[in-house]
Amino acid sequence: MTLYQNAIDLNPDELIFYTNKAAVHFELKEYDKCIDLCDTAIEKSKGGNYDYVKLGKALARKALAYL
Repeated sequence: MTLYQNAIDLNPDELIFYTNKAAVHFELKEYDKCIDLCDTAIEKSKGGNYDYVKLGKALARKALAYL
């Protein structure tokens, strides 16, 4: 998980780093942390320059964490 945080620190605008870190929290059953990271990725996508596939991944992972 540390490496994902390092990647976020180097490039905070890349959504995939947030969703990958959220996946780790999901597997650890830390659903609140997973949702928070997905929310961060979703907010970052509102800046305009993003990939729809990456945004979809964040939304889907957040939805799974609610289940």
